[in-house]
Amino acid sequence: MKKIQQMLAVFLILFSVCSTAVAESEQPTTETSTMPVTEKISALEFNSKYEEAKLISLAANTCAGTYTKGGKASEYTYLGEYGWSITPHVVDRGNVEATFMLATNTEVKGKKKIGILAFRGSKSKKDLEVNLNTSQVEFGGTNLKEFQQFAEKKDVGENIPKVHKGFNEYVMTAFNLNEDVAGDNMENDIVKKLKDNPEFTLLITGHSLGGAAATLFAERLVAMGIPKEQIPVVTFGAPAVGNNAFAEQYGDKINLTRVVISLDPVPGSLQSFFGGYKQFGKVKTFRISNKYADFQHPISLYFDLAMKNFYDVCDEGVANGYLHRLPSEIREGTEPLVAIIVGQATKNPNLPFAPNIRRFVTDEYKYMLPRYVVLDKNADYFNNDAYTPQKMFAEARAAGADYLIVLEVNMKRLGQTNKWYATLNQGIFKTATGGLVTMNSTATRVTVEQGYMQSIVKDMEKCRKSLKENLKFVKITRPLVW
Repeated sequence: MKKIQQMLAVFLILFSVCSTAVAESEQPTTETSTMPVTEKISALEFNSKYEEAKLISLAANTCAGTYTKGGKASEYTYLGEYGWSITPHVVDRGNVEATFMLATNTEVKGKKKIGILAFRGSKSKKDLEVNLNTSQVEFGGTNLKEFQQFAEKKDVGENIPKVHKGFNEYVMTAFNLNEDVAGDNMENDIVKKLKDNPEFTLLITGHSLGGAAATLFAERLVAMGIPKEQIPVVTFGAPAVGNNAFAEQYGDKINLTRVVISLDPVPGSLQSFFGGYKQFGKVKTFRISNKYADFQHPISLYFDLAMKNFYDVCDEGVANGYLHRLPSEIREGTEPLVAIIVGQATKNPNLPFAPNIRRFVTDEYKYMLPRYVVLDKNADYFNNDAYTPQKMFAEARAAGADYLIVLEVNMKRLGQTNKWYATLNQGIFKTATGGLVTMNSTATRVTVEQGYMQSIVKDMEKCRKSLKENLKFVKITRPLVW
């Protein structure tokens, strides 16, 4: 029996053909910084940079989930683990159909609650018709009736603020929503809810068409009297929404961060093909070689790069002394102590996101386990023939652990093709006897529509479910960091 258990442990460690070499890390920072720091920034400057990185990552996750029909996205299941309630919406007015999601969280961060309104990018025929409705209408007014009256004006001069007609109709459709925005079980329109709850912050976000809608929706809210500080806006690969006069007169009315990838053609598309449009807002540019991705518009790539940016900022915080590492062990409490081993792989696939994937998984297990100890994080478990299952159990027993979790995170190539899978293997053992509690192996195909982060979040959903079923004390008690 023991021999079989040992073989199972070996099987877990060697299950996949390993294809990436990455370093151990901890949330929200790494053990050692890999980011060179040429000049130390002030604590205030770093805090602003860190908060921005968290907001961008959170926005990218929610935007990625909007493309899954009916709100059944793994990204939303993940947010649900941290107390978020997700509600998808489709508001149909015949020729225009606005698709978006609303996330609320009753957990108080400091003295403020935060919600998320995320607009989906183009996916349906009606979305494409919105994009192609490129004529412009005048922007003005302070309420829905006035907005419509301004938009119906004829022969408006070029020096008057004007916006994309299709985007405007999309946003006006979205304003038909009545919803429990603040998570207090009181359904009301968004404007009244924001005015009645000044402590509530609503992050407005979207990708592509959704980013244009988010921008214009926020402009409408500010025109209706909502402080721009209450509704930060983060967009990904969004086209411009209005003409030069609109950008000059209304560009500073909202707190807009436009996240773009250097070779994404969509942010400049209206200016290039139609003219009469101008972008505005703070620009955050992600750069990646076209040799890695020749199509740089999908939200999947933005999500991967947003997480890379977040971890890079964390590394900078460690190097400058502004962030502290999560401990390698937490022993306080009465729950069973769990030893964690995260296996290393043997080859580097030259993927820029590989370190972040393994890092993300390791962090999540630390958040799920009330008491844990990470075994020798410098040990090369996969390449060291001397590191046997017996040794793993011996180290776990020496640490006083009740359970041992062995993990393997890989980016696995399918044969000699350019097809990749994000894989997560999980083995749970009783330390005292070496008995197997359960073993799981998941693999999700990485595609243009579903990137590395999305794939590993999907793998995590399956393994997390098994973990919670077999170890009843598993629970997340910490707030979402990013």
